[in-house]
Amino acid sequence: MTKLAGLDYLATGSKARVMTFDGDRERIELHGLDVISAFKPTVVIDAAFLTREKAAVVGADKYIDANRKLIRCSKEIASLDSVRKYVGFSSGAAVHLAGYSSFDLLDNPYAALKRDYEEEMLALSESTNASIVIPRVWSVTGAYVNSPKIYAFSSFILQAKSGNIEIRARHNVLRRYSLVEDVVSLAISQPKEDRGTVFDTGGEILEIGRLAEEILLIIDPAGKITRDIEPELPADHYYSDNSQWSNISLLHGLGQAPISQQIRLVSRHIP
Repeated sequence: MTKLAGLDYLATGSKARVMTFDGDRERIELHGLDVISAFKPTVVIDAAFLTREKAAVVGADKYIDANRKLIRCSKEIASLDSVRKYVGFSSGAAVHLAGYSSFDLLDNPYAALKRDYEEEMLALSESTNASIVIPRVWSVTGAYVNSPKIYAFSSFILQAKSGNIEIRARHNVLRRYSLVEDVVSLAISQPKEDRGTVFDTGGEILEIGRLAEEILLIIDPAGKITRDIEPELPADHYYSDNSQWSNISLLHGLGQAPISQQIRLVSRHIP
């Protein structure tokens, strides 16, 4: 147990390790439900889920089994008597095929499991004390990225620090980026009377070529962008319609971090 801004918090993960946040070293422990229950959490922020790329690493069966266990664990934690607010995370993949042919479990396990997660957590909200809020994350940015090379936003920043950015996509790719702190703030701001809520993240629409330009403008204005683009190819539109994100932000008076602020924040934490 640790204190942050005068609050007690318990950090738990899939394995014990030490992480550094803004210069402070924090120890993450592998805690079971008994330890979490004894801590009596009132607010839970739960990001436990194997991401899409892990399926190829561990195999489909292990991937599906592991995420189903994590969903069961999430439901057990959200059901604890002490919990008043539970924030979990879904994905735009739950409603957007993103190049896949279906939402079938074997064809598209990540999306299928995120759909299950949404449905099961919303069903649980009918019988638990907690207000359950699930942001459906489309494209998010933040200071601490586990694998920066596999995401365009952080990969471009890494490249820009070497002077140039190579964009491999030959078609137009459009995204809406939101800062993870904004996502969590909006989720926590949802009224407790809303027992179960799923909302889509949003932000300004950006084609990744423009994103690369914005990144170079901040990190290295002399840098160059290399891209062989074929505009006639079908564009990749992976983003929400922004309506829920804008409405919730306006309702709670929470401003959205502009793309320049997101770039600066991520850049400070990428070597």
